Amino acid sequence: MKRSVVTMFVSALLVALPLALDAQKGKPKPPSSLPGTAVFVCNAAGIELCSDGIVGDGTNYLGFGSNETGSGAHLTGAGELWLGSGAVGYEVTLDFRGQTGACGTACRWDWVNDQRVMLMDFELQTNAVNGTAGTEIANGLLGIGVGTSAYARIKLNFLGPGGFLYELRFNSLEAAGSTAVAVTRTDSCTWEFTDDGALAHFKSGARKTLVNEGLFSMPFSMTVNIPGCVPGSD
Repeated sequence: MKRSVVTMFVSALLVALPLALDAQKGKPKPPSSLPGTAVFVCNAAGIELCSDGIVGDGTNYLGFGSNETGSGAHLTGAGELWLGSGAVGYEVTLDFRGQTGACGTACRWDWVNDQRVMLMDFELQTNAVNGTAGTEIANGLLGIGVGTSAYARIKLNFLGPGGFLYELRFNSLEAAGSTAVAVTRTDSCTWEFTDDGALAHFKSGARKTLVNEGLFSMPFSMTVNIPGCVPGSD
């Protein structure tokens, strides 16, 4: 089976996280995000033996810089996960062989040659909710109690062939047929995303003209750790 590599030609600026001083109060402002790690159970080394739809590159996606402009795993100011390739060049592989719903009449993706694709530039974001189609949880992942479970809507973006923006969504409200992903907060600063039945909706195009590229079974498992996410938790 032919494997394609899709590269997003957008440079990401790796920046430090200096504490900015509040001009009026003279107090340091909190960082816009906290770096951490994300480990996928399935990674590139065992990809041929793996049935997951999202596969890691074998690293722990250690966070550098800040969310949006940095690399790796970060907990945003809203308490959500941001995971991106950035200047470090982290990668993920998507396996589209688990198609459960056909694409529309104007599909842009090459389903013959691009059934498994390595992304060398991507970003993944979560939105914690209290049910598969529930309401948003205040403070995001931090709002999930330790030892309890909830769900996360997930969006994974990348730029593909033809310069089209592609979106993989686990969100039944915005992507019909897809499902949110189960997440458990195992300790103060660790979350496990595990869903053997996750369904993702794949779309392409501009935000207002998205084209349906199909519905896919995309099970995956990932553990996220953000040291210091709660004061005194180190």
